[in-house]
Amino acid sequence: MIRAALSLACALTLSLALGGCGDDTTAEPGTFVAFQQNFAPYRTWTSLDVGNIAVGGHPAGHAVVYANNPVPSGCAWPVGTILVKEVQITDDRTQWELFAMVKRGGSYDSNPAAGWELFTLGLTPTGTPVITGRGVNPGADMYSGAGGGGCNGCHGTPSAHAFDSVLTTALRPRCPTR
Repeated sequence: MIRAALSLACALTLSLALGGCGDDTTAEPGTFVAFQQNFAPYRTWTSLDVGNIAVGGHPAGHAVVYANNPVPSGCAWPVGTILVKEVQITDDRTQWELFAMVKRGGSYDSNPAAGWELFTLGLTPTGTPVITGRGVNPGADMYSGAGGGGCNGCHGTPSAHAFDSVLTTALRPRCPTR
């Protein structure tokens, strides 16, 4: 709990000082790079209540997943898609765990979770999301219960590739050939 609070405090301080930039904010043409402000309206997006979960690599708690785009009828999410999983582990939202996937596109993370940038987020007391980690495997030291690989331990597996690295069944692309 103290570690999470310190991590959030450090992230907030850095985001204010650096304007929310992360590890790699350069983009090749036709790609999307998410910044902190892109996550701000996530609670207004389409949501899916996935109930109480205890999924490897994620803390146990009530989970809601938000998507800024509708589930695609094609085989992949479009570039610019943002998916946020909010795990409400206590009544104090500053202790909630938030995980996000952003379809960056291009050659970003060409393998294992092709085209996706992965994020860990925290919430300020006013509910503003703050980026606490980003990249190919943010938080791999904290969230490696899924088999030792952080986010890509599950989202980057060959079985996940069939669904554009999205694991929540209701949010998987509806590829007509599957």
